[in-house]
Amino acid sequence: MIYEDRDGKRTFRGKEVQVLGSPLGTLVTVVLKLNIDTGGLTFTLLVPKVFEVTRQKPVAFVTVAIKTSSRGTSSARAWI
Repeated sequence: MIYEDRDGKRTFRGKEVQVLGSPLGTLVTVVLKLNIDTGGLTFTLLVPKVFEVTRQKPVAFVTVAIKTSSRGTSSARAWI
């Protein structure tokens, strides 16, 4: 999967790409930022189910992408 935004272009392969089937289609997810302490960022693309697609007969479709951020597990504490 190739992901591009204002920060640049990244290519994800193999185990870096999570593929999950759903009733809506296929969800393709990659981790953009992984940090247990400060949180992470993932990008999920919904690839809808389409039928009768061939190289000679491509099908155009509209889809959605979801960027999800998570909070980290660490917190700063002041000891007096």
